[in-house]
Order: sequence, then structure tokens, then C-alpha cells
Amino acid sequence: MNARPIWVSAEYLGGLVAFHSLPNSKYQPVLAGVTIKFLRPATSDTTAETIFPNKDAKLMRESLLSKGRFDFSIHILVRDSIGKIVAEVDGDYVIKDFSNLM
Repeated sequence: MNARPIWVSAEYLGGLVAFHSLPNSKYQPVLAGVTIKFLRPATSDTTAETIFPNKDAKLMRESLLSKGRFDFSIHILVRDSIGKIVAEVDGDYVIKDFSNLM
């Protein structure tokens, strides 16, 4: 498998984490940086997984409401169809209201 689908699945997961926890739709997550370690070839479908605890979601909502911005990092594992880790991803995200830039 080409590296692009692995990158996309990991990057997309960070956005999903944010959208699932956002207080309202005016806030948008943006990828600020990513580091990927490709550990083995992916020769099947892949899935990406991460943990974003409820305490971090609460901190996100509080920070967005008080400061209008939240920076966070997540660690993502990408696995093949038999569960072997094919990549590890560390993503840094910024969430804020970007509507003033339009």
C-alpha cells in the first residue's frame, strides 16, 4: 500500500477527535504538524486508532470558550487487517475560530 492512505487515515482521525468534542461548529481543527514512523508494509486494509480521554475533551471545550483556541497532540496507531501495527503517528493540531480570516 502506498503511504498516502496511511497518512490520510491518521490525519483524518485527529479531525474526527476534534469534531466529536467541539462545543459548536464555528471552531475548526487544523493539522499543525505530523510525524509518521512507517514500521512495516501495509498489504491490506488499515484502521487508525487513538485515545482522547473525556478529561481532554472537557479541557478542549473550556479552552475554546475562554481563550478561543486549543492546541493538542495525539498518538495514533495504524494497523493492518490482522491487527499488526504498520505505522505510528504523532499529530499536532490547532483548533480555533478561523472565520475572521475569510
